[in-house]
Amino acid sequence: MESVTAPLENDGNLWYEERVIVPPVPAVQFSTEVWNLICEALRKNRVLKFEYRSTWKSGYSLRRVRPYQLLFDNGAWYLYAYSIQGKGMRMYSLPRIQNISLDDETFTLFMICKNKRNRKKQRVSD
Repeated sequence: MESVTAPLENDGNLWYEERVIVPPVPAVQFSTEVWNLICEALRKNRVLKFEYRSTWKSGYSLRRVRPYQLLFDNGAWYLYAYSIQGKGMRMYSLPRIQNISLDDETFTLFMICKNKRNRKKQRVSD
């Protein structure tokens, strides 16, 4: 938190304490099992399987994903992952995930070089 507030301090004056608010917990709750399995999958580069309720469709559908990042935005947590069925990156709202499990399949994490002249994929070492 200090790295966030350091630029706001002015000679020890903590004027920002009532104006910069960071919520202590997400506004939308989800199960600890979802959180724990996502964290384990991120640590071990393991594929996740879960049922997901889309915003636009009724009911749940089975998803298999390669998890990339957990994101916190506007009081809610999201999983940014590669959808194996959809063949692309997707954002999943954690409260819409149920019946989650780790798959036996692992994957190698790639990231795109930021250098515009060198757009090849690079392996991220474990």
